[in-house]
Amino acid sequence: MDWTTIFTTNSEIEAAFVQGLLQNSDIPAVVMNQSDSAYKFGDIKIMTTTEKVMDANVVIKEYLENRTQND
Repeated sequence: MDWTTIFTTNSEIEAAFVQGLLQNSDIPAVVMNQSDSAYKFGDIKIMTTTEKVMDANVVIKEYLENRTQND
């Protein structure tokens, strides 16, 4: 099974939230935390299977649109 990065953030909270949105939509999602734990610096990536990239992008686009409207 091949995995593709579909979202990157520097917030552990946002990463967990987006992962939950994807999983609630029956899209497999894993968080790859590449940040330095001591300095809280670096990227946190969310990945899904290659087969679910298009579905995941729809969910993420909706999340980003809603986030922008609420800012």
